[in-house]
Amino acid sequence: MFFNSKFARIPSALMVLGVLAVGCGDDDDDKVTPKPDGGTLLDASLGDAGGGDAGGGGGGTAAPAPLTPYTGTLVPILATDTSAPIAVPHTLELLNPKTGKPYSPAVTAMTTAVTGTVTFNAPADPIYIWIKGVGADTYDTVIANASRLNGDKLLRISSSGTLSLANMTGGYTNKPDRAAVAGIVYWSPGGVRKGAIGCAKIFIDGKTANDTDQDQLYNAASGLPTTIDKQSQTLKAGRYYIANMTVGQHSLRASLDNGATFLGTAPSTFLVPFPRSEASSTTKAVLVQASIDVDVPANPTPATCVDPA
Repeated sequence: MFFNSKFARIPSALMVLGVLAVGCGDDDDDKVTPKPDGGTLLDASLGDAGGGDAGGGGGGTAAPAPLTPYTGTLVPILATDTSAPIAVPHTLELLNPKTGKPYSPAVTAMTTAVTGTVTFNAPADPIYIWIKGVGADTYDTVIANASRLNGDKLLRISSSGTLSLANMTGGYTNKPDRAAVAGIVYWSPGGVRKGAIGCAKIFIDGKTANDTDQDQLYNAASGLPTTIDKQSQTLKAGRYYIANMTVGQHSLRASLDNGATFLGTAPSTFLVPFPRSEASSTTKAVLVQASIDVDVPANPTPATCVDPA
C-alpha cells in the first residue's frame, strides 16, 4: 500500500499498522515559537497538579516541571534514519505516562513541512507522544517510553493503506476494545540503541507461551505481521506485533532459549492507554509502539540466526 500523491516523499515500502487514540483539543494558551532550524518549540504551562486526570477536553493533570526540549523527526514506520521524512505536517500531543490521558493544559506541537522535524518541551523520561493521523493517509500512533537518552529520535507513523492488508497477512480480526502494539527488540548497551536482536521470542505479562488471546505475532521481511505457524520468533530486524492487546499496563520480555532465560535484567513495561473504539482517527486505528531495550555489552543475536529465504 502507498500514501497518495501529497505524501510523495514517503517511501512506497509496505508499512506496519496498529491501534489506539483519544480526542483532545489544543489549549489556546499554548504558544508555539518558530525555531531557526524550521521546527517548532512549544512553550507549555508548568505545574504539578490539576485536580484529576486529563481527558475529554477539560480538567486534568498539568505537565510536571521542569520541561526540557525533545527533538524528533517524523518518518514512515519502517524507517531506520531521517533520509525520507514525512513531509506533511502532523500534530503531536503528550500523554501522561501514568494515566495515558492528555495533560491539561495540552502540551502540543506540529512537525515541520518537508523536513518532518519537531522540537517541543516535555517532562522527564519516559515521554508518551501521541502523533495524530492526517486524513485517510496516516493513522494515530502512540510512542510509549520515548527517551532523550537512547539516541532514537525517529517518530514513526504508519500508512492507513496497510490496515486491511495486515489483517490478512496476520490472520487476525481487529477487536474494538483492544489495541495493537508494535515493537523491536533492541540491543541497547548503556541504554543507547545500537541495533536489533534477531531470533528472539517475546513473552507477554509473565506468560510462558505465545499469547493467542491477544494475537501475538512477528513481522515478516515485508514489515507486515505474519501468522505464528509461518514465523514464531523475530527476524534479524527484531520486529514483533501484538494485534489485540488489552488496555492497561503490560510487560514484555525477550528470550533466545524459548523462555528458559530472559535478556536483560527486568521486563519492559508500558501502558496501552486506549482501545480502537476510542480512536480519533477516521480509520479507528492507532499504533502503540513499545519496544524492548536489552542492556548487555555485546549483541546477543545467535551466530546461527538466519532469516528465512
